Amino acid sequence: MQPLYQIKNEYLQALNELENMEGLTPEMINDSLASINVRFEEKALAVAAYIKNLQSDIERMTAYRMAMAERQDRIDNKIEHLKNYLKHNMQALDKKIIKGIEFDISLRNCNSKVVIDDESRIGQEWYRREIVSKLDKEALRNALQNGQEVKGAHLEQGVSLTIK
Repeated sequence: MQPLYQIKNEYLQALNELENMEGLTPEMINDSLASINVRFEEKALAVAAYIKNLQSDIERMTAYRMAMAERQDRIDNKIEHLKNYLKHNMQALDKKIIKGIEFDISLRNCNSKVVIDDESRIGQEWYRREIVSKLDKEALRNALQNGQEVKGAHLEQGVSLTIK
C-alpha cells in the first residue's frame, strides 16, 4: 500500500488537473477523486490504528515501569531497614568491624548533621532569602487576546489530532 503522503500528493495532483479541465462540474470532479479519497481514508485509518497500538504499548510500559518502581522502593526500604537493624545490633555489642571472606562490615562516624529542635527560636540571620521570578503565561495570553502588543511573545493557534 502507498504511503499516506503519496496518496495525498496524487489527490492534489488529480484535483489540480481536473480543475484545469474545462466543462467539468464539481460533481464530476468529486466522482473522479472518490477512489483516491477512499484510499486516503483507508490509509489514514490504518495509521490511526497503528497510533492506537503504540499508545497501548506505552500504557503497558508505563504500568510495568510503575510496578518496577514500586518494587524497587520496597527493596530499597528493606535494604535501609536491614542496614539499620545490623547497625543497631553492632552498636549494642560495641562491634566496630566484622571481617568476612566476601566483604567487611564496619561502623564509622559520619559528618555531623544539623538537627532543628525548634525552628521558631532560630534567628533571622540563619535564613537565606530566595527570590523566584516566573513568567505568568496566563496573564500574557489574556493580554495578547485583548489586543495588547507584547514584545517577544505572540499567540499561535495549534491544531491537535484526536483518535477516538
